[in-house]
Amino acid sequence: MLRHIFLVLTFIVLCSALAFAQPMMGNVEGTVYLSGGQPAWGAWVSLDGLNPPPHHPPFHEGILTQPNGHFSFHQVPVGDFSVSAWLPLQGWGRDVTEVHANQTTHVTITLEQTDSLVELDLDGDAIVVGPDQMHPVPLYFLDTNGDGQGEFQLSFGPPWYQPPGGATRPHNNDDIRIHGGLFTYGIPPMLIVYEINGQFWRSDMDGHGGYGGDHGDDCDPDSVVRIELGGHAIVSSGPGWHGEEHLYALETNHTPPPDFRLDFGADSYSPGGGVARPSNNDSIEIVGGQIYCPGEQTPIVIVYEINGQYWRQPGDTTGMGPMHPDAVTRPFAGSPVSSLIARNFPNPFNPVTTISYSIPMAGRVRLTVFDVTGREMENLVDGFQPAGTYSVPWDGSAFASGIYFYRVTVGDLSFTSRMVLMK
Repeated sequence: MLRHIFLVLTFIVLCSALAFAQPMMGNVEGTVYLSGGQPAWGAWVSLDGLNPPPHHPPFHEGILTQPNGHFSFHQVPVGDFSVSAWLPLQGWGRDVTEVHANQTTHVTITLEQTDSLVELDLDGDAIVVGPDQMHPVPLYFLDTNGDGQGEFQLSFGPPWYQPPGGATRPHNNDDIRIHGGLFTYGIPPMLIVYEINGQFWRSDMDGHGGYGGDHGDDCDPDSVVRIELGGHAIVSSGPGWHGEEHLYALETNHTPPPDFRLDFGADSYSPGGGVARPSNNDSIEIVGGQIYCPGEQTPIVIVYEINGQYWRQPGDTTGMGPMHPDAVTRPFAGSPVSSLIARNFPNPFNPVTTISYSIPMAGRVRLTVFDVTGREMENLVDGFQPAGTYSVPWDGSAFASGIYFYRVTVGDLSFTSRMVLMK
């Protein structure tokens, strides 16, 4: 009898220990809407744990919304979570929720565009890339979940900026706490740093461009205002603002003349990582700083991000220098340097999309797919083709959901565009 009782008690203790060892899990699902009430298709939703258990990395997962704006996360640990959503040209939204064991928590987020940046407090490990041949200016990222990848890019301003008070930029693998403003919605999104480890870095009242900088006598360097734009690139040949050979502009409504001029800096400037200037007629999305230049009829936008990829830090004028006076005042003119165009349909897609492209000349054609880090995923075409229009399917079954880029090159011409794989 005593042996039987002992066995029963042992069984109860083992079951209790097993139950205690198993983490309690729940689910999070919801819908993301645009400000007008329509479902937000292709918005990036990030789920981040707010109070991770001791000695455990913070929970972090991301997913793209479905055509009906729906998203869902499964097997989420019990606790408090931040649910953030953003979509280029549409805005950003956030909610805080609590996950309970064996229950599904429902969240609704509406995306909004506001003039002031949304402020975030984040902890994690610093990742510093460069300086090196690929990245002449160091890039700073924040790893919030201990996976070795940067979930946010940190903008400390141009290399010469140093705040009063003695705060310094972090070293690689430093454990840091950042208070900043969400500036871009790319992957990874960029934060303007206001404080690091409780020390002042810059004021959140300094403006979105910040720091001033040399843009020539005809432009006010302190007038920079953050702006998001989408449309088609217009590339024109001729002397540019900073001695370059090309000018870039953006049509937002498919009707000439261009609505904005895009300042990418001198031809010699490159952010590294394989990010390139657009070709003529490319469909592009821009996050930039609109600068006030009294002598310029067409608004000028300094490019910070193109198609969700980093171009330069806000306030950094490396490779820009004074504007050439003739370039500021003369009308935008010149013949297109390229008629190479491409598109893919459907977009977003699951798992197959068709990439169609037209080449204006015969030559060796390369069609390559890259991920958001610039890593080549697949080479679809590599060979001689006569001038004409072609279509090539790409099957993303073997790849994870997310944003990918495809690039078509023929001779000296190149065209890059973005596509979204949504499983």
